[in-house]
Amino acid sequence: MFIGLSVSPLALSLARSSTPPTPAPIYISVSGNDTTGTGLEEAPYATLGKALSVVTTNGKIRLKSDITLPNPASYTGIIISTPGLTIESDTPGTRRTLDMSLMMSNSTTGGDGIRFSGDSQTIKDLRFTGYSPSFGGTPSDRVAAINPRGTNFTSINCEIDHVSGRGMALGEGGTPTNAHISGGIFHHCSDPNSSSP
Repeated sequence: MFIGLSVSPLALSLARSSTPPTPAPIYISVSGNDTTGTGLEEAPYATLGKALSVVTTNGKIRLKSDITLPNPASYTGIIISTPGLTIESDTPGTRRTLDMSLMMSNSTTGGDGIRFSGDSQTIKDLRFTGYSPSFGGTPSDRVAAINPRGTNFTSINCEIDHVSGRGMALGEGGTPTNAHISGGIFHHCSDPNSSSP
């Protein structure tokens, strides 16, 4: 016995050309809540850590306000490995601040502030400030606030300032391939390798 199945050419064409849906942006704000928030614009999370725990490949994290990053337990700071991730301001052209002044403040080993280790990651319209890790209480020039290590890392209109050490380390501890920096400002970084692109 043969049972026929009819599929229209249009339906078949749509099935072949469909791509995975783009994930909804995840929002964070100083007024958000990691417990009751949903990550939506009207109910943001409070911390970058919470947003990173739920974001998926090719996702976006948008800052609705300036954020202070915590002092992490790991000497390597925050490691971001999600491929295709974009972290950006919720208002294009307006920089939102990630205050790094608490990060590594009591460290005896130092380390990078944020390490981008995934491929095709982007930061946009952000300001990273105040990163001053210490080695036994002495500020270090041997670390970086931002350390991209994946391929196709992009920084657009970002500012890195008031850093004890390098603002951004390119090719240190893992070489990024095709790093693109546009519209960036680097100032008050104690290491001479930090400069405006």
